[in-house]
Amino acid sequence: MAEHLIKKYLKQRTRRPVSNYYSDELLEAVDEYVSFVQGEIEEARRGCKDPVFTVEQRVDVSEYVEGCSGTADMVIVTDSYIHIIDLKLGRGVQVFSDHNEQLMIYGLGVLSKAELLYDPKVVRLTIFQPRLCHCSTWEITPAELKKWGEEVLRPTGAMGRRVRRRELVPVLQGAEPVPRQG
Repeated sequence: MAEHLIKKYLKQRTRRPVSNYYSDELLEAVDEYVSFVQGEIEEARRGCKDPVFTVEQRVDVSEYVEGCSGTADMVIVTDSYIHIIDLKLGRGVQVFSDHNEQLMIYGLGVLSKAELLYDPKVVRLTIFQPRLCHCSTWEITPAELKKWGEEVLRPTGAMGRRVRRRELVPVLQGAEPVPRQG
């Protein structure tokens, strides 16, 4: 639903999703996220002549780890910054953006494409958790992010492990990944 509403705001082609699982409480949480994203879109439009907005952007980080990819909920690219926003709808634990490996991986993938258009000075990473009334934003320079990619992410992938989102974060935190069944 969030993807549909943001694409609609951006006047991009979209179809309204249909589901029996959309409760009023879920829709309220999605509305909070969409409002936040709309504010970030307008900020980007005010500061950049031709910002780029992508929703549910497939992010490839194979440059660092073969087969490593993911999907970023919202990506904003301007002439001075990249902003990746991740929606988390869970009610459990607050997640913070500071050195968040998942967002840093997305940042590397987006950065490699964004640098073809612009010379961003900062990569801004945000986790938005409306059900916990929590929003966390952290910034890193492109140089620092690339250094992390070379010194942490690439060696982790070089260990020969199958790297997927669920397996990569535990590996980066020093734990062994749980092998997939089947």
